[in-house]
Amino acid sequence: MDTRRLGKIGPKVSGLGLWAMGMSGAYGPADRASSIATIRAALDAGIDLIDTGDFYGMGHNELLIAEALRRVPRESYRLSVKFGALRGPDGVPHREWRRSTASARSATVARLRRSAATRLAVWLSRAAARAWA
Repeated sequence: MDTRRLGKIGPKVSGLGLWAMGMSGAYGPADRASSIATIRAALDAGIDLIDTGDFYGMGHNELLIAEALRRVPRESYRLSVKFGALRGPDGVPHREWRRSTASARSATVARLRRSAATRLAVWLSRAAARAWA
């Protein structure tokens, strides 16, 4: 698997990443067992960058990834997380984002707890990600 450096001084990661949004119902019903098998198959194939965000299943995605990675050595994967996206009480996405320092701090703590991670390879405000798209 080819690798790429994140930025000028960031870690090297696989040239392909696993974007886990579809594992939490974004495109229809999600299947827990298939999602976990997909994460493990990606790691077996040399993919070490796994992308998630607070918007993906409103935390479900991070819990799913934590379950899939429970016995995987931490140095064998990198997590990319986005934060700040908002949904209404009905679950419908809004076109606005939380951008405050306090929001970033609480989002980071929540990401680390839910994903059972001790560090994040990429930490990106959803507002910044949208601006780059």
